[in-house]
Amino acid sequence: MTKMQDHLLGLLKEYHPETYRHSVRVAELSLKIAKEMSFEPEHLDLIYDGALHHDIGKLKIARDILSKPSKLTKQEWLQIQEHPIHGYQLLKGNSPNCGFSHIALLHHERVDGSGYPFGLKREQIPVDSMIVAVADSYDVMTHLRSYQKPIPQEEAIREITDQNGVLYDPDVVKAFVNVMERERK
Repeated sequence: MTKMQDHLLGLLKEYHPETYRHSVRVAELSLKIAKEMSFEPEHLDLIYDGALHHDIGKLKIARDILSKPSKLTKQEWLQIQEHPIHGYQLLKGNSPNCGFSHIALLHHERVDGSGYPFGLKREQIPVDSMIVAVADSYDVMTHLRSYQKPIPQEEAIREITDQNGVLYDPDVVKAFVNVMERERK
């Protein structure tokens, strides 16, 4: 990680602490999933760093939208959906050789093509982005947000497994379930 990437994380921590804490949790879970999938050490580092920066584009979203306690308007939701592109631009603009900027760009893409910003399908989405997508979804579901209460871990795991092959990659879901089962023991 470069000094600029560290600086961006520091800005995120100051700008919206909950998004920063979420990013740390997503990075930790993404790393566990990638280890379960037997990734090489250098790829593990890339996934961890990418997951840690996956929401860095939220630095360009108004704080009142990020912390809004009620349902977002259509216009606000469209602004939120721009954060992957903002994140990619921030990472590439500050470090053109950033090896994990694609994770920030593609972590909301879904296997069935229903994701954003491009509506890519399974074979078009790098596996590291799909790992972060599962970790991100799980963390959002199981932690208090300004707009929703958390759900129990078991329910979140069930929601992810119910979307296996639809929203989430089956190999990633299998590794995620293995990690979660091991952690419950």
